[in-house]
Amino acid sequence: MPEQYAMAFGRMMEALEKMLVSLEEKSRAEAKFVAAAAKYIFACFVSRDPNFRLKPVEEGIQAASELAANTIRELVHDRAQPRHQP
Repeated sequence: MPEQYAMAFGRMMEALEKMLVSLEEKSRAEAKFVAAAAKYIFACFVSRDPNFRLKPVEEGIQAASELAANTIRELVHDRAQPRHQP
């Protein structure tokens, strides 16, 4: 019986690891799309206002990206933790 639990636990860990990789790949693809759209939008702003500064915008995007990545990691990590039954 313990061997069956160990096998099931191993399979669950493999599934969670694959899920994490899948989420990271999807995140990267979405990030590339958003970055391309943002570059186009910012190019439009710059073409209309030559004094438009991109630095504050880029810093905000970087901070939001890091926060999103950390949030996903925490969610996956929390879900991977064994639940203790009282």
